[in-house]
Amino acid sequence: MRRVLALVSLLLLAGCARPPKLLLDLAVPGASDVIWVRDDSCVAVALLGRGVRVVDVATGRTRASWVADALPAHAVHGLASSARGETLAVATQDSVRLLLTADARTVFTAPGGGRALALSNDGRRLAWSDGAYGRVLEVPSGVQHSEHRMPTERGGLVWLTRLQRFAWTDAHRILFLGVDSLPTGELADFPQDSLGPLSPSGPGGTLAVGEAGTAISVWDMPSRARRWRIGLTGDDRFNHMALSADTWYLATARSGEVRVRWAYTGKRIARWFPNDGGEVRDLAFSRTGHRLATVGADGRVRVWELPSFDKERR
Repeated sequence: MRRVLALVSLLLLAGCARPPKLLLDLAVPGASDVIWVRDDSCVAVALLGRGVRVVDVATGRTRASWVADALPAHAVHGLASSARGETLAVATQDSVRLLLTADARTVFTAPGGGRALALSNDGRRLAWSDGAYGRVLEVPSGVQHSEHRMPTERGGLVWLTRLQRFAWTDAHRILFLGVDSLPTGELADFPQDSLGPLSPSGPGGTLAVGEAGTAISVWDMPSRARRWRIGLTGDDRFNHMALSADTWYLATARSGEVRVRWAYTGKRIARWFPNDGGEVRDLAFSRTGHRLATVGADGRVRVWELPSFDKERR
């Protein structure tokens, strides 16, 4: 109760008159990455390369889990799902595993650790990068469709459903790879030398691009045209970012603070410290955009229900 009161106080002091409602507060040791699965009834939580847990948001109960026998020698990030969340991909220190969300049964394993993962919407194509080189494999046959330079980091590799393509960051540009594993162009109109993270909308027709933590540009994927750009200064900078599926909201995190803003104007509409001021490792919107999952370095996984805001005109 004391922690809840402390959180509410921080929210009010931060100027958010209608603070998000805490729906789930769960201890998950080693929690590092989070995504929504099973039609938003659950969140999948990666464990720094040790494994993954699937948690029911309504009850907080573990629905499925896979945990490796030994601790990894170093922290590993990488978590992705198919379009409806029936299949999960998770990186370990020396492999990438594909599991069924329902029971965490492993259906495919490929050697080689990863820093960034992406799954096609049907779960049949898996792409990952180790920070230098990347591969695209067919699941479950394991047939390799391509292997090439892919110097991207965590959050820099995504699947775009609308285009049926993978996209990843490469320094100051974004490259695309089609289902035939052939390059299909790039986005290169960026003033920053370092890009990431990437966050596509639900249908994958819109892509938010983090620009060195100091700006966010929003792109229309079919035309590959930049729709708008939000410049950020001072303490508005960020390490993690998420775009809601309907493209109305952007959530950003830096250290222990999360901010939710209108995606079109960048105007802040909520600000709080979801892990008592501790570092936020990851965050993800539900498909409706009304709930936000956060993961803290303290191993707390929390789900927040956002207030109903009067939407800005676009």
